[in-house]
Amino acid sequence: MEVQELKKLIKEKKIPNFLIFTGEEYEIQHRYIKQIAKVTDRRTYYAEDIDEIWKELNNSSLFGDSRLYILRDDKELLTNEKIYTRITDILNDNMLILMLTTLDKRLKMLKQYKDSIVEFNALNDAMLKRYIQREIPLLSDRNCEILMEICEHNYGHCLLEIDKIRRYADND
Repeated sequence: MEVQELKKLIKEKKIPNFLIFTGEEYEIQHRYIKQIAKVTDRRTYYAEDIDEIWKELNNSSLFGDSRLYILRDDKELLTNEKIYTRITDILNDNMLILMLTTLDKRLKMLKQYKDSIVEFNALNDAMLKRYIQREIPLLSDRNCEILMEICEHNYGHCLLEIDKIRRYADND
């Protein structure tokens, strides 16, 4: 699934209950997670592993609130066929976003859920520049390009450097 398709699903409020996020733009992934939580009116819960989510799902029926679970690089979920074949049924009204640092397309699970994978590739220079200038409108084009170069064209890294710029400016 392309990021634009996910954006459309969010606008239409037709978000699948299981998604796999991968790619190098972690900050953009986190922004989409926040947007999904907002649109679906779910609390976000970061879990260590699928077992923790399983326990929460069994206990959550007592409270009735649905959640957006975030799980990073869980080997158990990726390799345990018994779990991943039933994941969408187990979630019920809850949602799960599995964030993967690297994508091993040889795994059976990823083949089964290939339509649920959203790859967040590096932003092109024009888009990155627009995002940066949204954060610091007074930054000149040349300085924006220097910042992009220093940060290796990674939006998350740029945001960290922008935070430093703001803190430095506040101390003057």
